Amino acid sequence: MDVTEDHWDSIMNLDVRGVFFTSQAAMRIMIDQGSGAIVNIASGAAFRPLQNMVAYCTAKASILGMSRVLAHEGGPKGVRVNTVAPGHTASETILLHQTQEQLDEAAEELLSKRWLEPEEVAEGIVFLSSEKARGINGAIININGGNYMP
Repeated sequence: MDVTEDHWDSIMNLDVRGVFFTSQAAMRIMIDQGSGAIVNIASGAAFRPLQNMVAYCTAKASILGMSRVLAHEGGPKGVRVNTVAPGHTASETILLHQTQEQLDEAAEELLSKRWLEPEEVAEGIVFLSSEKARGINGAIININGGNYMP
């Protein structure tokens, strides 16, 4: 209940507005060339509530809906749009803000008992961007070590 308008706007501008206008610009180029693949990044937070994270969870859930609409609009024109929803990933940002003890404690609650490496998420993005995934459009791929299974 302590979210300010400035905080809300900051998160929405970065995570929703930024993703939309970047996708739109890419899609225009891809439609002109008759093919392409866009992979937007959401989060496991799009599927579950996180305490004191209403703006972030809302933004990440918005990316799911946005990507589905873009997939629907781009598909007939040769453009695929998919979404990756990473789970607990040992990114630079996380490593800067968490102690090793905090990371280890959180890992104990994960199915795999470890945080994902950024490369594991990147490999999924590379696959969805490739011709090997040409039959996948409008999908949400959860890369989370099995911690969320819809």
